[in-house]
Amino acid sequence: MRTIKIIGSLVLVFAAAACGGEGAPSGGAGTSKPAGSSAPAGATTAAAAASSIDLSSGGAEFAGLSVMGAAGAKAASDGAGGVSVAFGNYQVSVTPGKPAIADMKSGAKAGAESVQGKITFIKDTAEELEYTTELKDVTGKDVKTHGFAVTLKVGGKTYGCSCADATNADDLAKAKAVCQSLAKK
Repeated sequence: MRTIKIIGSLVLVFAAAACGGEGAPSGGAGTSKPAGSSAPAGATTAAAAASSIDLSSGGAEFAGLSVMGAAGAKAASDGAGGVSVAFGNYQVSVTPGKPAIADMKSGAKAGAESVQGKITFIKDTAEELEYTTELKDVTGKDVKTHGFAVTLKVGGKTYGCSCADATNADDLAKAKAVCQSLAKK
């Protein structure tokens, strides 16, 4: 079920991008990395204004877990054992256990191929995947989307955190920062 959801979601992301669903520019506040911060380079300084997002709506596996993200964002069960948080231009998903890196890689590749796009894998390990797809929308405009999955350990348990639909580098950095903020409340 999880494999079908991952591949289906990726195909929908690529199809939406091919139809011009690139998303609005994020317009984040700066892009510098604060000194001593564990946030990825490019994470916006607006992250300081982020609020805690309770993940317990994903079920018992997520009770007591939260991520930091834009105020007003809500978590919801994804129907396949995980929890997702939508942030306007992108969505972050958290799942129990290691992320299905091989499934995500094959789904991203199949999605790019289905719209005659190009995919570049930036990181490809057993613990982490990151990629960029390039394709043309229906008007012929170049479109890029970014995705990743990472393995995280919180409270002695393993979780996967991923995003398959960041439409620009700023949103990719924000999604990574959300994942890295996964913590026990």
